[in-house]
Amino acid sequence: MRWNAGRTGLDQLVPHDHTALQRVLLDAYGPDHDSPAVARAAVLRIATHLHDFAAYVNWTDELIAYSAFAAELIDSEGAHALPGAAR
Repeated sequence: MRWNAGRTGLDQLVPHDHTALQRVLLDAYGPDHDSPAVARAAVLRIATHLHDFAAYVNWTDELIAYSAFAAELIDSEGAHALPGAAR
């Protein structure tokens, strides 16, 4: 969410505390969550969303940027999706 808001300039229109959003998300996984596993799951969900959008909606030029972002997340094993999750 932080990546997309920064990319689209939405943070300038509606500022967000992404740290608070991340904390709420991780709280749902419980106090002993495995951060690297959660980060990898986020990458998988993003890749699945890209596939679904391209297959069922249509390919758009915007998906090129999202695909590059997904590749970066895959290369980092999700560490960029969830700061502090790298092993």
